[in-house]
Amino acid sequence: EDGEEFGFSQPDDIKRRRRTTPEELAVLEAEYAKCTLPDAKNRVRIGQMTNMSARSVQIWFQNKRQTDKRKAQGL
Repeated sequence: EDGEEFGFSQPDDIKRRRRTTPEELAVLEAEYAKCTLPDAKNRVRIGQMTNMSARSVQIWFQNKRQTDKRKAQGL
């Protein structure tokens, strides 16, 4: 691998970030407009609609709330 000459290499099983598709984003945004803090049952439901894990949905909502909070503060 390219990195080996510099003394590091990446394992083959490294997890890569998967970007949300426009369709998934539309579902997430619509659900966020309804409720900014979904409970576990709703996270599972949203995850099934978007082909994401409930944990990924939870993180997306956390990041979205933080982004909105920063925009509201004018930063």
